[in-house]
Amino acid sequence: MATDMESSHKSCKHFCSIIPPSLLLDILESNNTSQETRAAVQKTYDHCGKLLAKRKTHCHGGGADAKESAGTSGTSAAAAPDAEDGLFRKIYNSQKTAKLRKKLIYSEGGDLSTLEADQSAKEVWDYFGKTYEFYKEVFERDGIDDKNLKMIGSLHYDDIPGPPGMDNAFWDGDEMAFGDGDGEIFGSFTKNIDVIGHELTHGVVQFTANLEYEIQSGALNESMADVFGTMIKQYFHPDGKQLATDADWLIGEGIFLPAITNAKALRSMKAPGTAYNNPKVGKDRQPATMAGYVKSPNTDAGDWGGVHINSGIPNHAFYLASVALGGYSWEKAGKVWYAALLDKSMVGIDTSTAFKVFADLTVGYAKSLFDADVEAAVKKAWTDVGVLEAADEPKEPKDDL
Repeated sequence: MATDMESSHKSCKHFCSIIPPSLLLDILESNNTSQETRAAVQKTYDHCGKLLAKRKTHCHGGGADAKESAGTSGTSAAAAPDAEDGLFRKIYNSQKTAKLRKKLIYSEGGDLSTLEADQSAKEVWDYFGKTYEFYKEVFERDGIDDKNLKMIGSLHYDDIPGPPGMDNAFWDGDEMAFGDGDGEIFGSFTKNIDVIGHELTHGVVQFTANLEYEIQSGALNESMADVFGTMIKQYFHPDGKQLATDADWLIGEGIFLPAITNAKALRSMKAPGTAYNNPKVGKDRQPATMAGYVKSPNTDAGDWGGVHINSGIPNHAFYLASVALGGYSWEKAGKVWYAALLDKSMVGIDTSTAFKVFADLTVGYAKSLFDADVEAAVKKAWTDVGVLEAADEPKEPKDDL
């Protein structure tokens, strides 16, 4: 069930996209793509930047609700009645416009044959359901807000009719939207379960700690989305549930089209900084440790203090802890990370010290939920990435579970 912390701290809705502004800028600056693709990347950068800026204005007490900025009027998804019986999906076709919920394709309990004509619709229906199932089975969580919030997705979202498509997928604080990609660098953004799980987890973060989307707290927000996105991917691996030691730990594997060589994924939790390196898209700049922490401007062009870049550090800590503990990543490390996310100490944390606050909490929960061996493994992971020092004492958890 939802905690008091969740219900009292959910008013600030963050706009979060899978493709960071820094990557879009790298593509624009590379000058190695077609004019048509550059135009698609530029419009994506401009459009997503406007949506994010309006959400930030709303969060800090000014401006109208950003639902209007995303191109939709009417009742927001968050304000709609929750589903009483669990999973409830609604999938729409934006029809190459920037309008959310434009044409209904499918509503829960409807005729599944309506999905057959649109591969993207089938993928979103499937991955929405699996994300819900993962949170329910592993964490006994009733959806995004723990109260069965409707899962709404708009496909073929774009702000300019016709090809190429928008180069992003995003969570806007209420629901998801998916672009079709430009056809040269990116394809459809509906084909990766970890990408959809990542964006929906931004919603989970919104209804729990609601981490400010800048600097370390923003990087931790991004990392939480990667952590749970990759667990969902491992949980529903085509060959069956995947052990932590067998997983590839890639986020967005195959999101770059095959012609973009040496670009296996958006991010690597196992080896941050190695996911891609290609003249058309630039190089993966994620650090694995605090020694490589990137101080970026707290602007859109600076990725709001490097939220998609420095997330590599807590990402790598989760990878190290999961592999050290063995078994499935969600059995121990995942339970510890989830408990820390729900802790009251996470609400309103300092944006510049969020890594250490969260690390201390995970060490504390590793001990209280499991034993000294799990505590030692989690602490070593954070020490190896430079967030904790060997002498650091864990913060006493404030249990909300």
